[in-house]
Amino acid sequence: MTPQEALQYYFGLTTFRAPQAEIIQSILSGSDTLALLPTGSGKSLCFQIPALLLPHLTVVISPLIALMEDQVAHLQERGIAATFLSSQLSTEEQRTRLDEVAGGKWKLLYCTPERLQQKVFQNVLASCGISQLVVDEAHCISEWGHDFRPEYRMIPEAISFCKVRPVVSAFTATATKKTVADITQSLQQVTPRIFSLPPIRTNIMLNVLPCENKTEKLLQLMRLLQRHGGETGIIYVATRAATWEVLAELQEVLPSQAKNMTNYHGGMEFDERAKKQQMYMSGKVRLLIATTAFGMGIDKTNVRFVIHYHPPASIEQYYQEVGRAGRDGNPSFAYTLLRQKDFKVLVQIHLANKSGELLEHTRWKLHQVIRLLYGQSCSTKKIARYFSQPAPTSCNTCDRCAKKYRQDPLLRTLAEKRTKEQIQKLLKWRRETGKTEEQYQIATDFQLMLLAHCQPKTIDACCKLPGFGKGWCEQFWQTIQAYMVQ
Repeated sequence: MTPQEALQYYFGLTTFRAPQAEIIQSILSGSDTLALLPTGSGKSLCFQIPALLLPHLTVVISPLIALMEDQVAHLQERGIAATFLSSQLSTEEQRTRLDEVAGGKWKLLYCTPERLQQKVFQNVLASCGISQLVVDEAHCISEWGHDFRPEYRMIPEAISFCKVRPVVSAFTATATKKTVADITQSLQQVTPRIFSLPPIRTNIMLNVLPCENKTEKLLQLMRLLQRHGGETGIIYVATRAATWEVLAELQEVLPSQAKNMTNYHGGMEFDERAKKQQMYMSGKVRLLIATTAFGMGIDKTNVRFVIHYHPPASIEQYYQEVGRAGRDGNPSFAYTLLRQKDFKVLVQIHLANKSGELLEHTRWKLHQVIRLLYGQSCSTKKIARYFSQPAPTSCNTCDRCAKKYRQDPLLRTLAEKRTKEQIQKLLKWRRETGKTEEQYQIATDFQLMLLAHCQPKTIDACCKLPGFGKGWCEQFWQTIQAYMVQ
């Protein structure tokens, strides 16, 4: 069977995308290979088709159990002999699968880098032979990537037991020159062939919305969700606690959408994470509030928007997460709610317990994100230059080039006539009540717009809104009712 025949027989496709055919041929010819391909460009096919054609087992090193399970399920649906080993399986099931691997039942075996260090596992692989070792999401191997795990450094030693060294292939969506060099060196790839495509996704519109405070962030978040009502999206936050906090706030202020949203983070029990991922993938919920633990390798084509509630820690992280939108090629949107104080959270998380060159490099990456998000020039060209790729001559995929960035952020997302009418009523209330009170003791502009959106029906509901307290509500509730509720 040829690669073209395998493509049609197993995947129902008639043509390869560039440079899939060249990458497949490189692996089949025995060359170590590194591929840098944007999210949604078909990286998995590049090692799955060689796995079907090579004589022995292909071992795929994957960073996440959920990712392994998802890919194996898709392969098995196509009649491909693929399985995985993980700590979530019972001891008996793990033993059975190892026996099946030794007996040659499987063509693809997915596992974590930690599994590859186990002597029993190594002995089984040595007995059956490996044709190809794949490192998926290969940025995880690098200290200069954004998800470094030391076990990846031990891969070359772990495969040294093989009588015949397998082809070593590595795949990632985004990597700087320094990360690329570190990947090839850490994997001890022999004169690797490197393939790359420009990382720029021309169907995703990049937007940055500066926010002065938490109330304004929530207001913008509500407006964006109303604008994308009924569509599928992801909200990325910096901490596990924030997934719960943002979920609770949105369920409070957008009760009509509450059943269509949930949260996800790496600290949840495996069964809970699997359940929430399945709910999102199947469309039972349309909005996921998640940490960076969600999304790597997830193949959901109809994500229409990605919102960064907190800024990302690096441009690699930013563009990988943005790239989870629009995988079907249709127009999609990325928004960053930019609040200066939020960078303190990133500093605390990402600079802790680092020293020397790694500390300085992490600082540099944070600085590059700040320059990108606060800069006035084309975001698309900055991202291309960061990844040492040719910058596009023109851009219609960022708010700088679309001349939107200089507009008032609140005006950029104000769309509904009804909301404008509510704000006018509240402004009138403030003017009349403000005859005897300091204007901003009554309500700020952000508070007024939040009230116009949420329209709390009781004093208790008003107290729960960010930026409002019991004292404020007790003093002004009767007056605000007259203009807003009636």
